Amino acid sequence: MAIATMAETLVPSRDVGSLVKAELTNLLYHNTRGTHLAGVIVVVLLVALSWRTPINHLILMAWLALMLAVEIGRGLLNRRFRQRNIETINAHLWERRFLTGNLLAAGGWGLAGLILFPSGDVAHQMFLVTVIMSACALAMPALAPTLRGYTIFSCVAALPLIARLAMTLNAVQLAAAILASVMLALLLRMAIGMHKRLVEQLNTRFAFADIADELRTEMADRKRAEEQLVQLANYDSLTGLPNRTLFEQKLSNAITRARRGDAQLAVLFVDLDRFKHINDSLGHQTGDQVLKRVAQRLKRCIKDRDTVARLSGDEFIVLVEHVDKRKDVSHLAERILRTLAKPMLLSETELRVTGSVGITLLAADSPDAKSLLANADTALYRAKHRGRNSYQFFTPDMHEAALRRLKREVELRKALTRGELVLHYQPLFDVLKGEIMGLEALLRWHSQEFGLVAPAEFIPLAEETGLIIPIGEWVLREACKQAVHWRSIYGTEFHMAVNLSARQFTVPDLASIVGRILGESGLPPQALILEITESVTLANEESNLHELAKLRGMGISLALDDFGTGNSSLAYLKRFPINVLKLDRSFVRDVALNHEDAAVARATIKLANALGHRVVAEGVENAAQLEWLQMESCALIQGFLLSEPLDVHACEKLMTSRVRANNPPVSVKVN
Repeated sequence: MAIATMAETLVPSRDVGSLVKAELTNLLYHNTRGTHLAGVIVVVLLVALSWRTPINHLILMAWLALMLAVEIGRGLLNRRFRQRNIETINAHLWERRFLTGNLLAAGGWGLAGLILFPSGDVAHQMFLVTVIMSACALAMPALAPTLRGYTIFSCVAALPLIARLAMTLNAVQLAAAILASVMLALLLRMAIGMHKRLVEQLNTRFAFADIADELRTEMADRKRAEEQLVQLANYDSLTGLPNRTLFEQKLSNAITRARRGDAQLAVLFVDLDRFKHINDSLGHQTGDQVLKRVAQRLKRCIKDRDTVARLSGDEFIVLVEHVDKRKDVSHLAERILRTLAKPMLLSETELRVTGSVGITLLAADSPDAKSLLANADTALYRAKHRGRNSYQFFTPDMHEAALRRLKREVELRKALTRGELVLHYQPLFDVLKGEIMGLEALLRWHSQEFGLVAPAEFIPLAEETGLIIPIGEWVLREACKQAVHWRSIYGTEFHMAVNLSARQFTVPDLASIVGRILGESGLPPQALILEITESVTLANEESNLHELAKLRGMGISLALDDFGTGNSSLAYLKRFPINVLKLDRSFVRDVALNHEDAAVARATIKLANALGHRVVAEGVENAAQLEWLQMESCALIQGFLLSEPLDVHACEKLMTSRVRANNPPVSVKVN
């Protein structure tokens, strides 16, 4: 039923009529092969038998020469046709050539009916009638492809003889003429039927042949489409490597073989370090070229029987079968890391890409493909957490740590809606004036599940998961509201500073968000100081610089926090619109004891003062540190020596007891 329906809907795409015409012409020439030689023999025999009749010998010889010339010419034309590959468009020309030769042959036989007709020799006359009508009958199958050609041949060959018989007015000859006419009519009718059937057969043949070609083409296209679907379903379109679906199939099969043969296998999860920075800074096209190069390098690192696949983004995975020793997998991981770290030249840009590798072996704690992939991913996270460009084997304690991390992430997502996040404040003092210059707010998480969670534990998690974006907005909004409240109590000179995470700069139009929060809270932009870390100056430098310039243009002050602990150069102090420089506690800790720390701190203070920046020393915990900072003209101090972080009520109590006529500004920081 399906085939019949398909045949009904398909129509021949080629011109079947022209193909039938060409095939009819081809049949004309092939059907008449050998007939020319037979014609020559009949002509010679007819002349020989007519030699002793009263017919003039010269006429006989002339007719013989004519017929020989015609038949030989037709034979040569036939041979020429069969030696060439005649195109369809030339079929009409070759048909005309054939019909011309056919007409000449018919004319010769018609002439025979007139000039070879012996008067008074009835027997010879009847013999001549038999020869000519036999020639007409025998020519019918050969000339069936051309009804016009056969009609011309039979009529031109037979009608002159029939007319000559009728003109004798003799009963015998007249009867012969009538019989010949009837025979001619029957032959013509038979020729019509034969020609019709032949044309119908050829039409059907070419039509179905064309439909068959269409079906074959459609089946070939369908097969190619299926192959493409298989390719798309099982292979990565960018690198040509197996994708996750195919890899999981291969891994499941490998696990079955390993357990059947009591063998070992390993799965290596490979992730490129800081690949997002390449995409952001050089564009996705360059990033795609990097992924292609990485795929090629990984394939060169493994054996033919092993498999490397691309899971997604910059994540690759390697399946190693028939593992003999654990150290062999270690050597492979080291080779992968070395290969990835080699310089990569793309569009005249030299890149160095590193990767992290998580490894797991087939064991009781990873019995199937799903658990192997999960454990390799867990080991990869540990490798990245320990500094990247390294590899780690999975151990059961990693799984427990991953579960704890996952649970903590889930609870952190609920923290905002549950009201578990609060702000504590640590005063900022101007020791020369003896005044509180402001407060630095520290984010705290009082979890229902884990209790009080230290910022060092949940802030990195919020950064990694992107939760820092909504949390950062909440901190900014709450801090601005608190600043407006305190400004109404302690004076309009009271200021607020909020730390912005580098992740928050990935939000489109950060300056507009800050402006909206200022408008909602009623805090003037001049009363807000935003603190950034050195990571902001390193990631997406041009884009971040543009956002910082917009913030500065709104009248908001900017502070560089934890200065000296990152990788930024001193050029950033000039290029970025910074007002305040916060000296990290690691340089303050030993300024009174260590000459090198003192030299670094002293140089930083002098540089900031020369650039017109205010300097804040963080982490001041003893009198010796405070005395040294006062000697170096660093008046803005934070630390446990003067005050630990306080909740809102404790801060208000402290500020009320020490408030002066000129109320100091406030600084807020997210940790």
